Amino acid sequence: MGDRERRKSRRVPRVGHAALVSLTDDAIVECVVHDVSTTGARIWVEDPELVPDYFKLKISGAPLTPRCRVRWRSGQDLGVAFFGPK
Repeated sequence: MGDRERRKSRRVPRVGHAALVSLTDDAIVECVVHDVSTTGARIWVEDPELVPDYFKLKISGAPLTPRCRVRWRSGQDLGVAFFGPK
């Protein structure tokens, strides 16, 4: 079964859309959003080892800062699931 078949909601491409992975109130990691849906996103980070399994994702221009859980990692790409706004 392919990824598209497992997704609960349609992903919208946002290639090159800047965002921030908020690790703590002071620590952030820049990232790029490849695509996003109502339930999650695929992001690219320069150093994926800096990104913990749980974090907040601040997407430029988005009204909410969702809390995220990393669902998968592949090189510098991470698939994340949203589990609620802050």
